[in-house]
Amino acid sequence: MIVYQELVLQWLVPLGAAMKLPVLAVDEVQGDTPITHLAYDVVEPYIDCTPQEREKNDKLYKLVDMEWRLFIRGASRMSRVEKCREVIGWLSTVGVDALDEIPAALVRIHAPRWEMQGDKEELIVQVRLRMQDQFIRKLPLNETIDDVKWRPQENA
Repeated sequence: MIVYQELVLQWLVPLGAAMKLPVLAVDEVQGDTPITHLAYDVVEPYIDCTPQEREKNDKLYKLVDMEWRLFIRGASRMSRVEKCREVIGWLSTVGVDALDEIPAALVRIHAPRWEMQGDKEELIVQVRLRMQDQFIRKLPLNETIDDVKWRPQENA
């Protein structure tokens, strides 16, 4: 089962600690925070990549991708560029090992880009992760519909 908060605690908080930056959800940031920090958002939380076949077991497994955006916020543009390089380095090395513990896999680190957020330009690193999800079937599964009696409706 995917627990997004676990990803934050086991993957992003250690990233912030390594960068010596506080880690905040985008919606936790209050106005113009002058402190340099790392903000995150899950822009695509559940991209189902499972081959489309009918599961007939009690457990249904899904292969799921998700897109995370990491906002590197700070005072000077050049300090954000330097932090961006450090973030990508951490994600590519220590971050991959941290994801093994969750378990998740790093699929892709997109090229960093500058984007206007309100009246501020922010440096964003977008990361795609892949995980396995699982659902338990609560109702009994009917293998066939042979037992269903079909009767045409009569016109009134």
